[in-house]
Amino acid sequence: MDLSVRLETPKDVKQQRTAINFVLSQLKGCAAEDVMVVVNWPGRTPVTKLPLHKALDDDERKALLMPELKCLPVSVDLVRVIDVGARVKTPRYLPETAEAEIKRFYEEIVQRLQKWVPKAPKVKPASVDDGERLSSDPHRVIDSGASERSGFSGWNTHRPLRALLSPASGNHDGEMRHPGLGHGRSHT
Repeated sequence: MDLSVRLETPKDVKQQRTAINFVLSQLKGCAAEDVMVVVNWPGRTPVTKLPLHKALDDDERKALLMPELKCLPVSVDLVRVIDVGARVKTPRYLPETAEAEIKRFYEEIVQRLQKWVPKAPKVKPASVDDGERLSSDPHRVIDSGASERSGFSGWNTHRPLRALLSPASGNHDGEMRHPGLGHGRSHT
């Protein structure tokens, strides 16, 4: 019986080691001896693998890397192969064995893991030149009459956002309409 879980590696890192460490750092202190770490690479590149206890060792972990490749790994699989042997021959023991092994795999490995979530984009600070350009731009208007000068006289700056986003009265087809812009579909 094989049990496995796959974790996608981060795409916002620059080094293979960092991508793999994202998964392995979540398993520090794990005593599972029979788990194999399998690193999946893009394309037809063969996988690299090590037993978990070796992968957790900083020096041994180097065997998981592919220095000749310039790309990052795609994902990491954590695999446990269980020899159920004679227990399979007796049908009543197989479900009990499978349930116990799945529970053990979940407790030792899966519940420790968190999937990778990309970091939120950062706002670049405005340079001094950008600030001067914005303040000297004659078309940049920041007053209540801005909507009238820009041609969107239907927008009122003091109306609540929900009033602007709610469908127009009598509109039963779910289309959102801008006051004063006709009855076409909104493109948001």
